[in-house]
Amino acid sequence: MSKFFLLKIAVMVILITGCEKTKESISQSNNESNSVAKEVILTLEFKNKVNDIFKVYYSDDPTLEITGENVINKYVFTKGNDFQIVEFKFPIGEKPYKLRLDLGVNQSSTDITIKDITIKYDNKIIDGNDGLFLNYWGANQSLVWNNVDYFYSIVPYNGSKIPTLISNPDLDKELLNLFESNNKNE
Repeated sequence: MSKFFLLKIAVMVILITGCEKTKESISQSNNESNSVAKEVILTLEFKNKVNDIFKVYYSDDPTLEITGENVINKYVFTKGNDFQIVEFKFPIGEKPYKLRLDLGVNQSSTDITIKDITIKYDNKIIDGNDGLFLNYWGANQSLVWNNVDYFYSIVPYNGSKIPTLISNPDLDKELLNLFESNNKNE
């Protein structure tokens, strides 16, 4: 009977030790999923008449201006008269605090219609749909807003067409709040 008793104890020790390791790995897995860096996505819904390259420049420090060091490029192609959606996915863990959206380098471009510029981070959204983006972005001299037909004309300034939207202080503040509120929740 003593052999049977020792065998029972050995089995119990193995089961208890195995369960503790399983609890540790579950706990470690939960910690890893909670610490996964979240992705920021800027979504642009627009229509234009030419193939082009759009760029987003950004500052990943709220105290610094945009330097041109951080940039995301997207090739865009004409889709007739249909709106198209382009997503700019920022590198995992990067938080853009100030933004500049270059709407092309193609000098034959004459206009662009923008329906939406929305920024998503985790489960939060800065909504720019149906013209709300106008509250958050300022245009440079190459973009002239047509208040009748609701599109931007692209015109030369100093001899070149460089259509650019720049985040205004309201959007910069919204971005800061968005990231700070998520830091408190993490």
